[in-house]
Amino acid sequence: MITEQNSGVGAKRLCHLKPMGEMEEVISEWIEKKLITTEVIGGKYLPPYSFMRGNLRINSIDDNKTEVIFTFEYQLKYGLLGQFINILFIRPQFKNAPHKYTSGLKGYIEG
Repeated sequence: MITEQNSGVGAKRLCHLKPMGEMEEVISEWIEKKLITTEVIGGKYLPPYSFMRGNLRINSIDDNKTEVIFTFEYQLKYGLLGQFINILFIRPQFKNAPHKYTSGLKGYIEG
């Protein structure tokens, strides 16, 4: 965490991306045990983005089951060049992001 605050709107964290780079995120929306929205606000070696936002929605199905819905949206700069960069490099990298994000959550909850 970057801030002493570790939950709720305004909490920030720094994510180290392998094999290189880092991403600074801030929580922009928070509903306890229901919804977390994070926005990328800086970092190193990131794609040229206008915005990046991740949304994690948690729905209790019953006592033993929980549904987790992860959505991720972003927009790159540079118009057609940005779209080309997205198709070739960015989209393939983000393809595994939901699984990595939710598997970390599962480990945290069950651990």
